[in-house]
Amino acid sequence: MMTDSYSKVTLLFNLQRLIQKVVHFVLIIFNHQACKRTNEQKQIIFDEGAVPNLVKWLQSMENKLIEAAVRIILELTYGTGTQKQVIINEGVIPRLVELLQLPSTPNFTKKMILEIFVEKANGTNEQTYEVFQTDVIPCFIDLLDSDNEVIAEEAARALSHMVRLEGATSLANYANGTIEQKQIVINRGAVPHLINCLVSTSEQHAVYEQASLALANIAKGTNRQKQAIIDANGVPHLINCLISTTGNVREQVSLALANIAKGTNRQIQTVVLQLLLLLQEDNLFNCQQSVYTLVKIARGTDEQKKVLIDEGVTARLVQLFSLTEKFTRNMRLEPDIQILIDRNVIHLLVEQSRIGDFQLSYFDIKGNILQILIEIIRRTNQQMRMLIDEGVIPHLVELFESLLTFYFVKRKGNFLYSFSYFYIARYLFDERKMAIWYWSPMSSTNVSIRTFRTLGSQLDSVIQLLFDLLESDNADIAVEAARGLFNILDGIEEEADEDIEAGIIPRLIYLLGSHNAVIVVEIARGLSNLLGGTEKQINQVIRAGVIPRFIDLLESKNEVVTEEVAIGLSNAAAGTEKQINLVIDAIPKLITLLRLPHSPVHVQALKALANIAGRSNQQKDSVTEALPHLPSFLTLERPVICEYSCRLIAGVAAGDPNQKQKIIDENLLMPLKNLLDPSSPLICEQAARTFANIAAGTPQQKWLILNSAVGSFIELLEDENVLICEQAVRALANIAVGSIELRDEVIESGAQLFCKCCFPEK
Repeated sequence: MMTDSYSKVTLLFNLQRLIQKVVHFVLIIFNHQACKRTNEQKQIIFDEGAVPNLVKWLQSMENKLIEAAVRIILELTYGTGTQKQVIINEGVIPRLVELLQLPSTPNFTKKMILEIFVEKANGTNEQTYEVFQTDVIPCFIDLLDSDNEVIAEEAARALSHMVRLEGATSLANYANGTIEQKQIVINRGAVPHLINCLVSTSEQHAVYEQASLALANIAKGTNRQKQAIIDANGVPHLINCLISTTGNVREQVSLALANIAKGTNRQIQTVVLQLLLLLQEDNLFNCQQSVYTLVKIARGTDEQKKVLIDEGVTARLVQLFSLTEKFTRNMRLEPDIQILIDRNVIHLLVEQSRIGDFQLSYFDIKGNILQILIEIIRRTNQQMRMLIDEGVIPHLVELFESLLTFYFVKRKGNFLYSFSYFYIARYLFDERKMAIWYWSPMSSTNVSIRTFRTLGSQLDSVIQLLFDLLESDNADIAVEAARGLFNILDGIEEEADEDIEAGIIPRLIYLLGSHNAVIVVEIARGLSNLLGGTEKQINQVIRAGVIPRFIDLLESKNEVVTEEVAIGLSNAAAGTEKQINLVIDAIPKLITLLRLPHSPVHVQALKALANIAGRSNQQKDSVTEALPHLPSFLTLERPVICEYSCRLIAGVAAGDPNQKQKIIDENLLMPLKNLLDPSSPLICEQAARTFANIAAGTPQQKWLILNSAVGSFIELLEDENVLICEQAVRALANIAVGSIELRDEVIESGAQLFCKCCFPEK
C-alpha cells in the first residue's frame, strides 16, 4: 500500500513538474517580449484554447505556476480588443482581483496584475466597465499604502487610467461612459486615499506623481465629481503640489485646479482663494506657479474672470509688477545678470548649465501676469474698468517699455531657441484704445482723451521705439513692431487724429518701401483703415502721398500686399469727387488684377471699380474697360465677387446711352438675366437695377430690355423684397415712358399685375 501511495505522489509531482515545463516552454516561445510579437502569433495561443487552462493555473497553490500564468496573460493583454475580450469572458478578472487581495501573492506577481488592469483600462469602455464591476477599486486603494514603492506606483497608475476621460466618442459608444467610471472610483472612496498619497509620500516617491495624475483626471469630470475633491480638502493639498520640484506634477495639478475652477461659482472661489494665498507669499517661485494656473482660469468664462477681480486677484497682480524685481534681488543672482536686469536691456546667450530657468523666472512671471490681465481686460467693459481703476494701464506701459527691448536666445544642445516679448506691442495698444473708448464722451465721466494724456510721453517713446525696431535684424521683432504701429492706427477717431497730428503718417508711407512683405502688409492695413475714416483723415493721408505709393504696390508679387492696398484704394474711391479723381490712375492696374485666376484680390479690385462707376459719367467711362472681364464673374458660385461685378455694371448702366450700349455690346445681359433670382437678394437687386438703368436709354435699348427680360420683371413684382420689387417697377416704368407701342407691349405682358403693384388702391 505504501508503495502505491508513494507511486501516486511521485506521479502527481512529476505531472506538476511537466505542467511547469509546458508553461516555461510557452514563455520561451514568447521570449518575454510578447508585446513585440504580432497579434497573429498571439492568436495561435487563443485558438489552441490556452486561456481556460491559464485560468485553472491561476487557481493553483503554487506561486511559480501562478506567476507564469499571470505573465502569459499580461503578454496576451497587449493584443487586439477581441483578444482582450476573450480574457475577460473566460473569467480571468475576478481571480486576478482575488490574487491582489491575498497577502501571500508575491509583489512581483501583483505588479504584473496591476499592469494587466492598466492595459485593460486602455481597452473599450465596455471592457473597462466590466473591470469596474469587480472589487478591484478597493484593492487599488489598499495598495496605495503598500510598503513596496513599485506596487504603490502601479496601483496609483491603474487608478489614474481608470478615471481618464477619453472624450465624447467614448461617451457616445457607451451610455454610462467614463463619467460613470469616475463616479465609481469616487464612490469606492479613492479620492481621500489619493490625497493622502500627496500628503504622506515624498515628491520622489513614484506614487506621488500617479496620485496627482489620478486627481487631475477626476477633476475633468462633472461638478459633483469636482466637489468630491473639494470635500476631501483636496484643493489646499493640490496647491502644495503646485510648487513641487517635479515639472509633470506641477502641470497635472495646475490642470486639475483649472478644471475645478470651471465648475460652479463656489468651486471657482475655492480654487481662486487658495491660489491667492499662494500669490501673497514673498517667494518668487510660489507666485510664479500661482500665476501660471491663474492664466488658465483667466482664459475661461466671464464668470471666472469676475471672480478673479472680485476676490482681489487682479489687485495683487498689479502689485506684483513692482514687487517682482525685489524678489529677483533676493535670489542672489550673479552680479552681471542683475546689472542687465536693472538696465532692462537683455541680450544673452544663456548656457543651460550656467543659468537655470528658475533664475530667469522674473521675466516669466511678468509675462504670465500680463497674460492674465490681458485676458480679463479683453472681456466686458465693466471688467476692463475695474482693472483700470486698479491702476493697470501705467504698469502695462512700463512693462511694454522694459521688456520690449529684450529677448533671450537659449542654447539647448544644437537647438537655438529665440523668445520674444514683442507680442506685448499689439496688446498694449489694444488696451490703450479700449481705455480711451471707455473714457469717451459717451461716458458720464467725460474724461475722454485728457485722462490718458498723462501717459503721452511714455507712449511717444514707445512709438519711437517701434520705428527703431523696424530696422531690427530679427525679422520677427520687425514684424511685431509693424503690427504694433498698425494697432496704433486702428483706433477711434480722436486717437487716429492724434496719431496723424504726431506726424506718424509720412514715416509709415516711407515704410511701404520695405523689403519685408509682412511689414508692408501691416503698414498698408493701417493706412487703409485711415482711408476708410473721416473725410479729414482721408484728406490728410492723401496729402501725405499714400495714393501713388498704393498704386505702385498694385503690381506687387505678394497677393496679400496687393489686397491690402486695393482695400485702401477702394476706401478712397468711396470718398469725394476729388478723392476719386486721385484713384483714377489706378484703374488700369485694377483691371489688370481681374485677369489673375481665382485671386483673392478680385473682390477689392471690383469694389474699387464699382465705387468709381457709381460717380460721374466721366468716371464711369474710365471703368468701362473692365466690362470684357466680367462675364466669368457673373455666377452665384462666388457670390461676393458676383455682387460687386453687378454693382460695377449697374453703375455704368446709369450713365449715358453710349455707356449703356457698351454693356449690351459685351453680351452681359444674358448672364445678368440669369441672376434675376430673389434667392440671392443682393445680387438680384443689382442685376435688376442694371436692366432698369438701361431701360431708361434709347428706344432701341428699351425694346431690347422689353424683349429679353420683361417676363422676369413681371415675376419679380410678386417678390416680398421691396428693393427688388422697386427695381422691377423702375424697369417697366422706364420702358413704358417710351413710344405708344412700348406702352402697349408692357400692358400686354402683364399690365393688370403691373398696375396693381403701382396703384394697389385701385
